[in-house]
Formats: sequence, C-alpha cells, structure tokens
Amino acid sequence: MTGFQVLLIGNSPAQVTSIERLLRDSPFSCTVAPTLAAGIARVTEERPDLVLLDLVLPDSEGMATFRTFWSHRDDIPVVILTALDDEAVAQAAVAGGAQDYVMKGAINARALQRVARYAIERHRFAVDRRALEQQLAQSRQLEAIGQLAAGIAHEINTPTQYVSDNARFLCDAFLDITKMLEELRRSAAEGASVPAAKLRRMLEQADTDYLLEEIPRALHQSRDGLGRITRIVQAMKAFSHPSLEEKVPTDLNQALETTLIVTSNEWKYVAEVTTAFDPELPLVACFPGELNQVFLNLIVNAAHAIAEVVTPDAGAKGRITVSTALLPDGNAEIRIADTGCGITNENRFRVFEPFFTTKGVGKGTGQGLAIAYNIIVKKHRGTIDFESTPGQGTSFFIRLPVANGAFSPDSAPVP
Repeated sequence: MTGFQVLLIGNSPAQVTSIERLLRDSPFSCTVAPTLAAGIARVTEERPDLVLLDLVLPDSEGMATFRTFWSHRDDIPVVILTALDDEAVAQAAVAGGAQDYVMKGAINARALQRVARYAIERHRFAVDRRALEQQLAQSRQLEAIGQLAAGIAHEINTPTQYVSDNARFLCDAFLDITKMLEELRRSAAEGASVPAAKLRRMLEQADTDYLLEEIPRALHQSRDGLGRITRIVQAMKAFSHPSLEEKVPTDLNQALETTLIVTSNEWKYVAEVTTAFDPELPLVACFPGELNQVFLNLIVNAAHAIAEVVTPDAGAKGRITVSTALLPDGNAEIRIADTGCGITNENRFRVFEPFFTTKGVGKGTGQGLAIAYNIIVKKHRGTIDFESTPGQGTSFFIRLPVANGAFSPDSAPVP
C-alpha cells in the first residue's frame, strides 16, 4: 500500500504534531483541516483516501460532527479520534458508518498505520461488495425477465396476430370499396347518372352492409390490441429500470401494476388477481428496479403456490390479492396474498434462507426470497414478513418507511 492521502480534521496543534509523527515514514501523507466546514470543503476538492475525524471541533461537537460529515461524504472511510470519555460516542459513530476509532494519545505508529490500512481496505471491500450486489440484483432481474420471456412473447403475439388479421381484412375491404368508387368516379367524369339497379348491384357486390358493421369493429379491436402491446412494452421498460445509486421517488401502486402486467402469463391461467391500492399512498424513496424484482418474486411464487392446489383444465382458479396502504406509523405497506398451498411449519423458518426452495428442479433457485429480504431490510431499512396456513394460502407483507422518503404528488416519479 503506497501513496495514500490522510486528512486530519482537528484543531489541536499537539494532536496534529502527534498524528504527523505517527504517520512519518509510512505510506500515508497527512494534511490538516482545523474545522468541520474546512474538512468537508477539503474532501470535496481533494478526496483523500481516509479521514481522521476529531469529534470535538470549533464548529461541531460529538455525534453531530460525524453525522454532519457523513451526510456530506459517506463515500470516504472515516476513523474517529476520541478522548477516553468519548468512547461510547465513538462506538456509536462506528455503528453509524465509521470504520474504526482510536484514543487520542493512546496509540503508537504501528497501531495507527494498521488502523488506517484496515479502514481503507474494509471500505474498498464494502464498495466492491455493493457493486457486486448491484450486478447480482440486475442479473437476477434480467434472469427473471428471461424466465418470463416465453410468456411475454405469447402476450404480445396474441394481439399482434389479430391486428395482423384485421389489417388483411381492411386491405381486402378497401379493394372492394375501391372498385365501387372507381365506377362511380368514372360515371361522374362522363356526366352520366348511375341507374338505381346498377348502384344496388354495386353495393351488393361490395357487401357494404357487412363492411359497415365489420370495419369499425376491426379498427376498434386493432386499436385495443396495439394499446395492449404498448402497455406490455412500457411495463417491460419500467420493470427493467437499471439499478440506481440513489433512491428516487416511486409510485408503488404503478410499480405493482407494471409487475402484474409483466407476470400475467404466470398467473392468468391459475388465478384471478384482485388489487386494492391506496390512492393516497405517497411517492416513496426507493430503488425501483430492485423493488420490482421483489414484487415479481412474490407474485410468481404466489402463482406457483396456487398451481399446486388448483386444476386449470377443470376451470378452477385461485386468487392473488395485491394491496397497498399507508399505515398509522408512517410506513407504506404492500401485501401480496394467495390462496395457494401455504408454507409448512417446518419450512416457515427457512423461507428467507439462501438457496432454500421447495420447488421442483428447474423451477426455482432458492435465491428469490433471500434477495428480497436483502433488498427490503438492508437496502430500504424496511421489513418483510409473512403469515401462512398450510393448504389455505400465504400473505407476504412489506413495510417501507415513508417519513424520511415521502414526496408530494407534484414530484416526478420514476417512469
């Protein structure tokens, strides 16, 4: 490890001298900022590899010092400098994101350099891990789309087929009408009137009564089919939204509608879907692409659970209920319930366990709910849980904090 820059944010001359002495003849070079404001400005300009942050500064003190710095630059590893009576505060800072803490005047050169090395390495490892998690989430999302591709192709192919059939019909109808119009135009050009008997014969040959009835129907059906294709394509675009580095205001109701469209071929043969969306639910700050992945996993799992207990060939269907609500405690709740096979008592404690699945070979990897738990709990600071009765069904409910991430209706949601 060579050539790394350390920024000391502290104003004690003795402390500055001590830190510079401890880092002498090491891979670390040290610069100093005497106040928190100066330190924040310095990291913006220079972006050091590590910050040594004194919690007692002329313009800030205690945990407020760390929180203020962290709110500006949480992408730089921080080691807290603390007095002996500040240890509890330093530990709280570490719990809040700092890499480590050291006691002022109670550390030697080797220990400080080791702390600095480990802090930088841990931070880089965390950055690499987050990047891998984002890649995994995106890969899992694309994998899910791939698994649904055949069904989506079918959903698009059906309206495409009858739009194509209607287009052929309209072309033939236009030829029949064109023959009649050409005859009328020729008669008009010659200044001759068309006998009533001939006109009736022309109308009968063109089958105008049939065309007047069927052409509007074909146009209406084609418009509906093209609208359906448009909705599916837009849903795919929204569902495939790339992973973002920051949360954005998102309409959870629309996200669920989108996922229901994308997954329709999974559930429409085995279940009826009922939605009960809270129209007053505010936009919520989240990672929309990853939430879509969670919703997809739960809806597809619900369809598979229902398929275990119904017989589609006999016309039997189960029910999937998707609802949202703004709870009194300030959380947004999403519930996805099914009337499927339920979760047995011996499996209920393993559902969020990586690679655990009760599905047959080729139907599940056991990663869906584990990834869902990571996305909801770790990335969104929310909760995910379920209630289940074997043989009757399962309800999953997700709660996401709204208080710190709510937006007004005028905010622009993710498309």
